[in-house]
Amino acid sequence: MALVTVTACGGGSGASNSSPKGAVIGLLQGFKDKKAAEVCKYTYAGPSVTTQQCITQVAAALKTGSFTGSYKIGNVSVSGDKALVAVTGKFSFLGQTIDNSDPNAGLPSGSTTFTDAYGQANESSDNSPTVPLVKINGKWLVNQTSS
Repeated sequence: MALVTVTACGGGSGASNSSPKGAVIGLLQGFKDKKAAEVCKYTYAGPSVTTQQCITQVAAALKTGSFTGSYKIGNVSVSGDKALVAVTGKFSFLGQTIDNSDPNAGLPSGSTTFTDAYGQANESSDNSPTVPLVKINGKWLVNQTSS
């Protein structure tokens, strides 16, 4: 499998499932706008979680607070049907605060392989600036599962 690292060209335009960057933008914009259906459009919570279950759970979580701060999409690393996206900026949502200035945070480098970096991002706390994604049926989704 090929490993590709993409350098971001600035901050966020274009929420879309057609790229890892677009999926993260869509997810964060959904949180910012308090739109559970939008959050779920960019989320993979596992094969047994329906879209309606996702929307119900996210809608309940969105009642706990609002999105504050700002972010930019950092660099992206892709290996086959998995990707990692680094997010920079300082922002808070759902009781988490992310404060990161490194556009390569959590991406593979040196002796850290993509597989290792992906596993770390997938198992890290919710306030990690590195977002794991998976491509399913041609759509990039933020991976909320542990695999």
